[in-house]
Amino acid sequence: MSQTMTAAEPSVGEAHVRSKAPVLSAISIDHRSAPIALRERLTLPTARRRALIEWLRGHQGSEEVVALSTCLRTEVVAVGGGDLAQALAEVSGVPMEEFSAALTVWDSPRAVAERMFRVAAGMESVALGETQIVGQIREAYQAATDLGAIGPVLSQLIERAIAVGREVRTQTSIGEGIVSIPSLATHMARHALGSLKGRRGVIVGTGTMAHLSARHLTAAGLDLVFVSQSSVERAQSLADEFGASAAAFSSDLDFAQGADLLICATRTDEPLIDAESLASQSDGSRATPLLLIDLCVPRAIAPSAGELPGCRLINLDSMRGKCAAAKRRREEASAEAQPLIAQAVHEFESWRSARMVGPFIQLLLSRLEDLRAAEVERVSSRLNGDRTHVDQLTRSIMKKVANGAIQQLRRAAAAGEAERAIADLQGVFQFGGAHGRRGRG
Repeated sequence: MSQTMTAAEPSVGEAHVRSKAPVLSAISIDHRSAPIALRERLTLPTARRRALIEWLRGHQGSEEVVALSTCLRTEVVAVGGGDLAQALAEVSGVPMEEFSAALTVWDSPRAVAERMFRVAAGMESVALGETQIVGQIREAYQAATDLGAIGPVLSQLIERAIAVGREVRTQTSIGEGIVSIPSLATHMARHALGSLKGRRGVIVGTGTMAHLSARHLTAAGLDLVFVSQSSVERAQSLADEFGASAAAFSSDLDFAQGADLLICATRTDEPLIDAESLASQSDGSRATPLLLIDLCVPRAIAPSAGELPGCRLINLDSMRGKCAAAKRRREEASAEAQPLIAQAVHEFESWRSARMVGPFIQLLLSRLEDLRAAEVERVSSRLNGDRTHVDQLTRSIMKKVANGAIQQLRRAAAAGEAERAIADLQGVFQFGGAHGRRGRG
C-alpha cells in the first residue's frame, strides 16, 4: 500500500520496517504422498543437502533454510522466499513434473509451524510417535547452522518443534506401543515367522537404525550377525555389545547362509542385494521363507529379491497400515495432541508478531514526532514566542494518540495478527508502504 507523504519521505531506517515479514514456506514429500521409488530419488544426502541450501541462498534469495531428509520424508523450510520445488529438482536431477503431484506446499507461517510441530511429535510417521525423528531434526538443524543458514526465525521454529515433540510424548498416549521403525520391523518379523527365539538374523549396517533394530530383535530372542560394508571393527563392536557375531559384506552373501531374517539398515546409493545375488541363498526348499526387511531409502534390497521362491520382502511402504489398531490410535493420539500443537502454533505466531511490533512502535513514535515538529515549525511565526508551551501540548496529544495505536498493536501481536495491524496503521498515519525492502520478522 503506497501512501502520499505529508512530511519528509521515509528514511533508510524507516523503509526497513514494513507491514510484512519475510515469507516462511515449506515443501514436503513423504510416505503418504509418494512411493518409495520416488522418495529415494529425492533424498538429500550430505553433499546434495549442502547444494540445495547454497542454491536457495545464492540464487533464490532465501535468508534461512533447513532441509530434513529421512527414509520417510524430504522436507525443505525457508525464510525469505525462493522456489523450493525448483531447488529440489535442481539438486536431485528429478524433473519437477515427475514429483509435483506428490508435493505438498505449506505457504503460510501458521501452516509451516503446525507441520513442523506434528513431524517432531511423530504424528506424521509410519510408527506413530517415533522418537528417531527428533534426532533427525537436530541433525538437519546442525547441518544448516554449520552452513550459516539458520537465523532467528528457523532457530525459534525448530527449537519450539523439538520442545513440542517432547511435550506431546510426555502428556499424551502417543508414546505408547510401537514407536520406532525398528520396533515395527520386529513386530512384523514376529507376525511373519512366529517366535523369533533361536532363529538366526542378519543386520546389514552399523548405524543408529541397525543398533535400534538389534536392541528389539535380541530382546525377542534372535541370534544376530552384524554385517558392515566398510568397517568390520564397527560390526564387531556391535556384536560384542549384543553377544552376536560379525562379518564383512560380500557380494555372494555368504553371511546370509542359514538366516531366517535379513534386515538392511545402511546407507547406500543403489541396491546391495538383488535376485541374482540372493538366488543361491534361497532355493525354494525352505520350511519357512527368508524374510527380507529393507529399512533404507534409497532401497538396499531390489524388489526382484522378494519375488524369489522362499523369499518375502518388506520395505517401508509395505509397513504402512500393517498394525491393526494403527489408524484408530493415530486418530485418538491426534485428538489428544492437537490442543498442544495449536497452543505452540499460537505462541510461535505471537513471537513472530512481537518481532515486528517492537521496531514498528519505534518507527511510529519517530514518525509522529516528525509530523508534530513539522507542523509546529510551520506555524512557529504565529506563536508569539510561546513555542515551549506549544511543544509540550502537542507532545502530550501525540502520546495519547500513539498510546491507542500501540495498545492496538500489542493486542494484535498477542493474537498473532501483527502484519494486519501494522498495515492498517500505515494506512491511518500515511507513512511507509508495502513496497521496498521487507523487515526481518
